[in-house]
Parts: sequence; structure tokens; C-alpha cells
Amino acid sequence: MSVVRFRRRSFPLGVRVVVFSDLDASLLGERDFSFEPVLPFLRELRSLGVEVVLVSTKTFEEMCLWAARLGLEGFPLVLEGGAAIHIPEGHPLRRVCELAPFGAFALELSDLLEEWMPGVLGLRDELEARVRFLFEMDVEELAAETGLPLDQAVLARARRYTAPFSLLEEGEREELFLGLLPGMGLKAERGGTFWHLKRSWVSKGSAVHRLMEAYRRLLGEAVFVGVGDSPVDLGMLELCDHRVVVRRADGGFALSVEGAVYTEEPAPVGWVEGVRRALEVISDAGLLPERSDNDVPLP
Repeated sequence: MSVVRFRRRSFPLGVRVVVFSDLDASLLGERDFSFEPVLPFLRELRSLGVEVVLVSTKTFEEMCLWAARLGLEGFPLVLEGGAAIHIPEGHPLRRVCELAPFGAFALELSDLLEEWMPGVLGLRDELEARVRFLFEMDVEELAAETGLPLDQAVLARARRYTAPFSLLEEGEREELFLGLLPGMGLKAERGGTFWHLKRSWVSKGSAVHRLMEAYRRLLGEAVFVGVGDSPVDLGMLELCDHRVVVRRADGGFALSVEGAVYTEEPAPVGWVEGVRRALEVISDAGLLPERSDNDVPLP
């Protein structure tokens, strides 16, 4: 058992710590989406004023569900792989960010899926490429493919900006399909279960960069920790002052980041391990409170 509690007192010089974290296979268990071992640590981080910003390819509806389960309500969310940033009502960042004209999202970094998807479907049909998009799957099939409960599979289909898809074959037609996407201002990133089709300028890193700028305008100074497990997290991690790469369930690592902490355990326990080690480095630099003898044990 490890202890990860720090003595409660103010951060020196107004410095705040912000953790940008991927969800699946980083904070959540890789296949079972388990998260209970993380909850005590998340409560402790919140009591210290450390903000945990979830950064995921998930939809807005999915992200709100997970923020509530994890006790992270009220913190910003980066959704659909960086296509939009949600800043909840009452969060101080709203004072320094341009708000979208409608309520849910503070920053939209992509145009809507409906504006460019017809051209993509036309290209697929013209090439007769064996490509199937997530929105073409029924809920039961999606649940079986991902391991999601049916109600969460419904939320996963509610996409505004990006289009996950599968290659049913990997032949010349599919290769040509992927090769023509950049000419349409699009890119396809390979994720854990699906490919993710999005605008070429959209990424987790670009969205996190926007949030970092906003935090600095608000706070004057901040320390950023990034946590991820896959290549789509690389840009986000490279921007952060401290990086954590979470071990995959098969025992390996899916990306390499200079200067990163590599966890011994996979998610979710590995998330606690990696963030704790990053905070110890920050604490040694005088930017976090010291530990208390009255500790909360964690896995």
C-alpha cells in the first residue's frame, strides 16, 4: 500500500497544479473501465486544489457521466480528441476564454461532423472501401465491440465533431481511402478500438495548449502534469511539465516520451502510482505541500 496524501496548505506564490489525463487505459481500466482505486486519490487532489482535466476521444455526454462518477464535476473537459473544450458554469476560466454562442461548450476547435461527413461517405462509396463508421453500428453491436453497457453505448454514438470507424479490410482500396483524407482537410488517428476521423488541425495537444494558455492568464503561473497511454496522447504529454505513461494491460507501453514517468502497474492503479510520483517531484521543488503523517492508504 502506498500513501499519497499531502499536508493541506496553500500553494506558494499562487502556483496551481493541473493534471491533464486521458481516460481509457490511463485512468480507467483498459477493458473493464474500473476506477474505484482512483477515487480516494482524486478526492485528496481536489482538497489540495489540484484540478484534473479529462482529455478523451469520448463524447460530451460520456465525459459528463465520467466526471460525475469520478467526482470531477466543475472541472474543464476536453472531448472528442480535442475537437471541443467544455468549461462548466462557475469555473474561473470562463473569465479568460471566449465562449461559444450556445451553452454547453466554451471553445469549439472544429466544425461540425455533418458539414464534412457527406464527402467522406461519398469517397468511401466511390472507392468501395470496406470502412464502417461507428454511427452505422447499432447500439447492441457497439456495446459488444467495446464492452460498454448499452446505456453508455448510446452516449458514445452522440458525436458532434469526429467519426470513429473500423477498417473491415486493409487492402488497396482502404489504403487509398486513408491516403485521400488529408486532401479533404481530415486526418485519421488509430486508437485502441477504432480509428478516429477528425479535422486535420484537431488534436488533444492543440486543445490542451489552449487550456494551458487560459490557466496561465488566470493564475499567472501553473505546473502541468500529463497522463496517457497511447500515441494519440503524445502531443498532450510533450506540452506538459511532467509526463506519465501508464503501462498497458499486456505489460508493455504504447508510446515513448522523453523524461516521462513509466508506471509499474496498468490502469487504474497505475494512474495513482504515476501521478503520485510526478507530484513528489513537484513537491521536492517546493510547489506542493509536504506529506502528512496522517495518510490515506491507496493501492
